[in-house]
Amino acid sequence: MSAIDDITTTELAAYEGKDIADICNTGYDAANVNHCAHFVSHVLEITIGLICGSMKYDTRGTGTSLRVNEIYNSCSTRGVWADKPISTKRCLVFATRPSNMDGSEMGEHPRKHIGIYVDGNVWHYSNSGDKVVKDSVEAFLLKFKGAYGSSTALYYGVL
Repeated sequence: MSAIDDITTTELAAYEGKDIADICNTGYDAANVNHCAHFVSHVLEITIGLICGSMKYDTRGTGTSLRVNEIYNSCSTRGVWADKPISTKRCLVFATRPSNMDGSEMGEHPRKHIGIYVDGNVWHYSNSGDKVVKDSVEAFLLKFKGAYGSSTALYYGVL
């Protein structure tokens, strides 16, 4: 697994504007599927839980993780974004409704999203635009408050 500490903003910027079909080596790239965890997992080589290679019979690759909650629940350090240590400059960032959280576990409610936070920005897969985008943390939260409701909150996780 690639450590998030090793990824550079230049490497992440190279993904901007790319469709998941340009990223996934298994051919699991339907436009009507949520690919946010899929994108993050390919970039960081995360293979927790259900993987894209299991969703499509294809021998081009083994695949990476697909489910936001499985990644969050596997993070060794996780919690509410506001409680993220100031020294944490790189981590995963999650948007979901607080009602989808049960203590320190994220549930399976479909309104959840993941991105890669590096040096103040979030790279994530825009499912509505079918491409990778970069947002500030504030813009990321505003997008998902609009999509998931005003109670949407941010969480962080470190694998």
